Amino acid sequence: MLCCVFCGLTASLTPWGTLYQISPEPGRSSMIDIRITPDKNELGRRAAALGAEAIRAAIARHGEATIIVATGASQFEMLQNLVAAEGIDWSKVTAFHL
Repeated sequence: MLCCVFCGLTASLTPWGTLYQISPEPGRSSMIDIRITPDKNELGRRAAALGAEAIRAAIARHGEATIIVATGASQFEMLQNLVAAEGIDWSKVTAFHL
C-alpha cells in the first residue's frame, strides 16, 4: 500500500503492480490537506512527522514500507527530519527518489 502524506491518497496494488483502488484515507472527505506553517523548517518537520507515522504504520501492518521522496531544495528540511525520525527500521523500507 502506498500513501501520499501530502494529499492523503491511498493506492492499493495487486501483487502484479496493478492499481485497483484509489481513495482518500479513511475518515477524510478530501484528498487535499492544506497546512500553513510559519516557515519551511516547520513545514519540513511536520511533513516528516506525517511521513514517519505512515512509514511506521506500514511496517507494523505489512512488515515493510515503500516510499517515494521528491527531489529539489524544497525537500531538504523534510528529508533531514525524516531520516532522523525515531522508531523506523530503515532496513524494512524501500525508497525511490525522483
